[in-house]
Amino acid sequence: MCGIAGYAGAAPEPGEHVLARMVAALRSRGPDGDGALVLGGLGLAHTRLSVVGRTDGPQPLRSPDGRYLLVFDGELENWRDLRARLEDRGHRFAGHTDIEVVLAAWQQWGLSAFNRFKGAFALAVGDLESGTVVLARDLFGIRPLHYAQTTTGRVVFASAPAALLASGAVPRGTDGTAVYRYLRFGVHDDTERTFFGGVRRLLPGHFAVLEPAGRVRTAEYTSVPETLRGLSGGSGAYDGIARSALLRTLNASLRRGLVSDVPVGVMLSGGLGSATLAALVDRLMGDSDEHARYLGRRQEAYSVLLPGADPASCRRVDGFARGGGASRVHRFRPSPEEFRADIDAFVRAMEEPVASPSSYAQYRAVREAAAAEVRVVLTGQGAGALLPGAPQYRLLHLRDLQRQRRYGRAVSALAASALPLGRAAGGALAGRVSHGIGVSARPLLAGDFAAEHSGERVRVVDESLKRRIADDIFRGRLQPALRCLDRTSARFSVAARSPFLSVDLLRVLWGVDGGALFHGSADQWALRDSAEGLVPAAGRAPFPRPRGEPLKWIREPMREVFASETFASRPFIDHKAVRSAFRGHLNGRPLADPTVFWRLFNLELWMRAYVDSPYTGRRRLVGAE
Repeated sequence: MCGIAGYAGAAPEPGEHVLARMVAALRSRGPDGDGALVLGGLGLAHTRLSVVGRTDGPQPLRSPDGRYLLVFDGELENWRDLRARLEDRGHRFAGHTDIEVVLAAWQQWGLSAFNRFKGAFALAVGDLESGTVVLARDLFGIRPLHYAQTTTGRVVFASAPAALLASGAVPRGTDGTAVYRYLRFGVHDDTERTFFGGVRRLLPGHFAVLEPAGRVRTAEYTSVPETLRGLSGGSGAYDGIARSALLRTLNASLRRGLVSDVPVGVMLSGGLGSATLAALVDRLMGDSDEHARYLGRRQEAYSVLLPGADPASCRRVDGFARGGGASRVHRFRPSPEEFRADIDAFVRAMEEPVASPSSYAQYRAVREAAAAEVRVVLTGQGAGALLPGAPQYRLLHLRDLQRQRRYGRAVSALAASALPLGRAAGGALAGRVSHGIGVSARPLLAGDFAAEHSGERVRVVDESLKRRIADDIFRGRLQPALRCLDRTSARFSVAARSPFLSVDLLRVLWGVDGGALFHGSADQWALRDSAEGLVPAAGRAPFPRPRGEPLKWIREPMREVFASETFASRPFIDHKAVRSAFRGHLNGRPLADPTVFWRLFNLELWMRAYVDSPYTGRRRLVGAE
């Protein structure tokens, strides 16, 4: 992980001053070095985090012919193969890094180079002849990239929105549409919009051309997402061959993720994906695999579970802690007092509101790993998006079988689904009985604000199971999770790697049908099957989710914020309705979706940190009035 920033277009203020402020805002993303270069109407900057012993060389990197400048944040898996192809075409390389390969690939293939890159990346290439800057982002959207058009005609870009604010060219404000969709529907990171007015995120698998006159053109450089969305079924069965291919591909991705010259740890969230990953790491160590040397004497796993956590998550973590083997599990259970002490730093680190307080668990886990001098963490991020197990996906699987006229299998799958679907329906009904029907977020919003955005809708893809999963990966549920992981790891100068986010693994899973997800009453079957004999039995078995109130432990900070004058002054909300609903929530008449209160709480603290006054990192966000 590194940080990149820059601009295209002339402006009254010297570019060196602009880049210096942006570099300072990106320091935690790259504490091991930085570089900046201003030539004509272009400026590019880079901050470096070193996790592998090779010397990448200074960035920005200039092409041999002097025309192009490159800043690059990423790790290409296939850079050696690309280098060999480029050498066959006459390119020569002074060192042994992926940075040189990226720039040579751009010179050789132009925009089509991006579709050849395999791995996580965000980059900017400046063209000194045309004055343009081309941005690009990896297929999954693992590495972030943002840009903003300014009133002076300059376009600025950076890995993080905070760096754009630090440039001095982007005014502090909110995007009303993003705020509405977040409060009303609980969604974010599903479009180009950010919570910052005028700041856009470059979507996964896209490039942008920043022109010196201030115009921006964006387009998708890959057809992979659309191709996957178009494949609704007709795949092979999930069998022993598919199981072997999945394990082989996942192990290869895991081995690549272990390569490091700094300490490596594993994030054990309690999810089935992270549990499978930790189990595979354990097996590599037990087999004395050559890649196990990057872990040291044993696997260091870090787990943070919040009050009210899913019982299955707790049992998986406890199972690993008791299991011995090559793992040492560091378990943490934050208290309400700890959360209150951390809330300021947490909100600032995220840079934008997040959908639920569960992101705090990840924040704490990475912080604890960093405190133990771990500089690379492996995560199970992406497993739940590639292999989802929620009831709505089971229903899509049943619909696919019916559409494909596989009636015999559809009948048996329907019978096997009775228990999990019944359990899900029962849990929803129990929640309605105990919580009441409740109210939605709509009555808590200011009337004029809600009316202005009444046409907003959340698009739900339900044509087929595969189309839904593809949408989840490239536009839906994976994107907020990746943003939270990136901001957390950046805050603590830790490189996060996600072995499940592999194009090769995606191809394996796309080659099999819904049987990889659902087998009898079990969900996420390919993971459970692959983890057989590796993950503790208690961790493989499915468990119902808790019905308890998930926000009890932070109700006091929320009460304080909702009673504040600044909260009452916000144009988005009806503060009297919020206070009334929150009192009812505390008195046993909770909302059907209590995370509405978290979103209101998080939005208010974010505005105090980033909108109300210049970001200094010193002002208290809770207890400030």
